[in-house]
Amino acid sequence: MSEAVQILRYIGTTGGCLLSDIAIHLGIPVRSVNGWVVLLCSTGYLHRSGQYPCASPCGGSGPVCSGCCSACHAVPAGLPVRIAVTERGWDLIRRNNHENRTEEPLNGD
Repeated sequence: MSEAVQILRYIGTTGGCLLSDIAIHLGIPVRSVNGWVVLLCSTGYLHRSGQYPCASPCGGSGPVCSGCCSACHAVPAGLPVRIAVTERGWDLIRRNNHENRTEEPLNGD
């Protein structure tokens, strides 16, 4: 879970970033960062920006349709999707800081 919190903190301090930025800064393979980001997005700790209306029958939206979990064809190829920390993510960072007695200033405070 420490990688997940590191990723949340980094995204929080940058105000949103690309997967490659996270991987380079934290020294974590892009594949691992992607796995954490998918998990953190699905649990509401992160939000992917650049959501586009989906043309699929489910009417979902975004890089992957939330309703059918299929790849969304409405996202233009090569468009970078930015990632930002949600309020739930900030709560987790604050809890982690409190438990570890970390006194780092956070953008979400």
